[in-house]
Amino acid sequence: MTHRQAFKTACQAYARQAGIPIPADFNTGDSYGPAARTLTKAIQKKNKLKQSGNITPETLLIVGKWMPGASVGERAVWCMRCMEGPLETLGNNLGPEVQAIQKLGSDLAPGPWPWCAATVSWALRCAGWKSWAAFCKTGGEAAVISWKNAAQAGRYGLSVKSYRTGTTGDLVVFGTDAHHIGFLNARVNPLNGNVQTIEGNTSSTKPGKNDGLWRRSRNAAPPQMVIRVK
Repeated sequence: MTHRQAFKTACQAYARQAGIPIPADFNTGDSYGPAARTLTKAIQKKNKLKQSGNITPETLLIVGKWMPGASVGERAVWCMRCMEGPLETLGNNLGPEVQAIQKLGSDLAPGPWPWCAATVSWALRCAGWKSWAAFCKTGGEAAVISWKNAAQAGRYGLSVKSYRTGTTGDLVVFGTDAHHIGFLNARVNPLNGNVQTIEGNTSSTKPGKNDGLWRRSRNAAPPQMVIRVK
């Protein structure tokens, strides 16, 4: 499944429960054409959002709970994949989508500050993480160390797991200094810890692309920490 298919499936499910008419020519294939944009605009209108018809952080906050996946982490990964791209379009840590993610993922004022943890927070909020509000009350949702500390303490449904059991939807905190965080986008290779991730506030492996929200090839073995979300 592609991110377009996942988004369209989520929009269709939301529209049905919200009583929004689904265009007759709408389908959940890979094409994001006029019918998909019409339905997206209707969803945006109902929720008083800018009616762009585009996939946006604000729209994903509405439909993210209907993303594919058996866990909140898996649904969050699909939300991340929907926004994958060079989001820092106005400079370091700056761009409309970056600031939207900061605003929706934290209680801090958007600005030119590192946004990897806010991205994780935003994606889990979109996916319907039940502990999101309680965790944000601690004031540390935009700081990677807060995620590490909460997992080590077993709070907010966060728990530390062996990297050998790491799978799609788990979080990975990088380094003993907790300098970065992202999601696992696949099952970890238990022999060497190698895995594909998806992260905000990271560089692209594609030449000439701005920093943004990208999939990366990483290693999840210690000193990295793998965290499961419930």
